[in-house]
Amino acid sequence: ANQRNKDAIQRLVKLPGNNVCADCRKPGPEWAALPWGIFLCVECCGSHRFIGTSFSKTKSIHLDNWTDDEVELMMHKGNIKANETLEENYHAAFKRPKSEKDVRVLRDQFVISKYQKKEFCAGAENPPYMSGFKSGPLFKKGKEKTEWKLRHFELSEQENFLRYFDKEQDTEPLGVLNLTDLNAVLVDDVVGHPHGMMLMCYEPKEDCVRNYYVYAEKGHDIVEWFLAIRHSRANLRGLYQANLNEQQLSLNMSRDFVKAGTLWKTGPDVKKKAMRKRWFLLDQKTLFYYKQPLDPYPIKKKAIKLGSVSEGYGVEEGTGGMKCSQNYPLTLRTPSRTYYLAAENDEEQRSWVEAFQRILRMPPGEDDITKPIGTEVFKTRSLTGTMVPAVDVPPQPPPRPSHTLPHEPQSV
Repeated sequence: ANQRNKDAIQRLVKLPGNNVCADCRKPGPEWAALPWGIFLCVECCGSHRFIGTSFSKTKSIHLDNWTDDEVELMMHKGNIKANETLEENYHAAFKRPKSEKDVRVLRDQFVISKYQKKEFCAGAENPPYMSGFKSGPLFKKGKEKTEWKLRHFELSEQENFLRYFDKEQDTEPLGVLNLTDLNAVLVDDVVGHPHGMMLMCYEPKEDCVRNYYVYAEKGHDIVEWFLAIRHSRANLRGLYQANLNEQQLSLNMSRDFVKAGTLWKTGPDVKKKAMRKRWFLLDQKTLFYYKQPLDPYPIKKKAIKLGSVSEGYGVEEGTGGMKCSQNYPLTLRTPSRTYYLAAENDEEQRSWVEAFQRILRMPPGEDDITKPIGTEVFKTRSLTGTMVPAVDVPPQPPPRPSHTLPHEPQSV
């Protein structure tokens, strides 16, 4: 009977809908969760275990024994039927975890919202991060200094800003970021904290992108800030009124980087200068590099603009006979310069080459951007860069007394 039940589960997991994870849609799930009657990947299974067996009991489809009642439950439910209820009112403001690269805190909070809070079920009230206003403390890294200090942050969709103060009672902010020019990415390894977030915002005065790094003590806090930024950007840009599918809508709310990590790089005179270790960030067709991962600006406040293979761009492993002081070299060619780089190991070397190849294969103009992050960031997509006033924005709290918004963030 036990083998018969295992065979039945193996047949069920191959059915359409069951053959992908019920939460992140990753193909080939190897776990199941009761009493929901769903199939999961190993990463989402870990998040179900995180919320506890009182809400979700996980079982391996290969290793665990299955009772007749459990098999019958899986037969009567399954991913499609379960999600018809659990995700009937799913909104793309809550970014669906998509790969192993997504930080654990996002996956955990997605599972909590879906199964414990039942946030995506029909009739559920809109969560606080969809209110158009949020305030609270976050730890922020200084612009020049390395220490992290507690700051009071405020987000206002109606006034189109994310600003921060030294103390909650202060009237003058230390910095103001325009929401439509802002990209938010949840990160943990760069910040060195599991509840970290990177904010990337174009600064016209510097004609450069600046990176801000923050973290929260609790996981749900940083995820709510992330989601509040995404939802407000969607309203300000009129994304909910555009004809976009879930993936397109999510991508236009915030955008993950293609790849980030350490590479060695030569200077302009490759014969005189040794390779130096730098932190690289590939954002679609723009490549930034920094002295350290937490630096606010890229080196010389510049970036490498990439194009397509048909425009004379290319990448390959090795250096084409050029001597290299590091192992695992790769060569990035642009019409104006050839960059000699080196990875930390062969796996990273292949990963960087594949990432560059994926970008360089894009036809000219596709996903091309005049500014890495900003009001024109999606101008080549089906959306225009025109701002659309927010719809149904709830009343905002009264403004702080004696406050005038500065045009540029101040150095902190």
